[in-house]
Amino acid sequence: GARASAGGVGGSIILGVVAALVVSPCVGPFVAGILLYIATSGSPLIGFAVLFVFALGLGTLYVIVGTFSSAINTLPGSGMWMVAVKQFFGYVLLLMAVFFLRAIVPTTITAIATGLILIAFAVFWGGLDKLTPKSKFFPRLKKFLGIVAVIVATYLLLGALIQSGLILPPLPELLPSGSVQTGESEVSLIAWQTDLEQGLQQARTAGRPVLIDTWATWCANCRVLEKRTFHNLQVAAEAKRFLPIKVQLEKSDSPMTKDFMKRFGLKFYSLPTTLLIDSSGKVQRIMQGVVEPAEMLTEMRKVN
Repeated sequence: GARASAGGVGGSIILGVVAALVVSPCVGPFVAGILLYIATSGSPLIGFAVLFVFALGLGTLYVIVGTFSSAINTLPGSGMWMVAVKQFFGYVLLLMAVFFLRAIVPTTITAIATGLILIAFAVFWGGLDKLTPKSKFFPRLKKFLGIVAVIVATYLLLGALIQSGLILPPLPELLPSGSVQTGESEVSLIAWQTDLEQGLQQARTAGRPVLIDTWATWCANCRVLEKRTFHNLQVAAEAKRFLPIKVQLEKSDSPMTKDFMKRFGLKFYSLPTTLLIDSSGKVQRIMQGVVEPAEMLTEMRKVN
């Protein structure tokens, strides 16, 4: 009995190791993307919640099958419906790829790629096929999703053509100046400097506090912070008291990043990170992740 029990535990461990090797190529890219998102958010609570939900998504089916083992016999057999499900999630993977590329790809290209994928999904998945009064639930569901995909794709493609143009000039060039504002042409409300040493020296000379914003080209949350918080009128007005500096920390192991972290006492490489330094040169506040405008404004008003 003890030998069987030991064999059972050892067998379970070996089965788990083999299963991990088989599953890793499929799950690994998603886990890497999730970990990157958690690292840029800088929030342990968000990290726990995202990984917990991801684990639930992977394990729920096995929990149900293990709890109600007799339910396996009631599952439908394989067929064309399974092929359709695989095709559906294939398009979902393509959309996820575009989603992760949005941090380094212009918004117009992202919108066009998403629109074309949605149109391909509607056409090739059968979402635009003709229905009959005798059509069952699954064909009607495909039709519904196909129509929704075409509507969203039309919105994205028209928006991209209006902003950037293709054959005709962009709409902002055809209309009077100031009648259309696009997200791509937004100008920062804060006059950021990019030279850290020069900015700190100017702040010391003028006796001004310093606002430092760190970013990288791959950091999606850095763009969110810029658009949501630093484009806020009240935050931009308060920033006039400060000497604002943007520091690009592209890689965690670069000499520039290591020097920056050591200089300001940062323990973890997490973007975006916002630092508030008073007029005497002392770091008063270090905020990681996307900081809402109200919180940013409150913290900035505490620094003199």
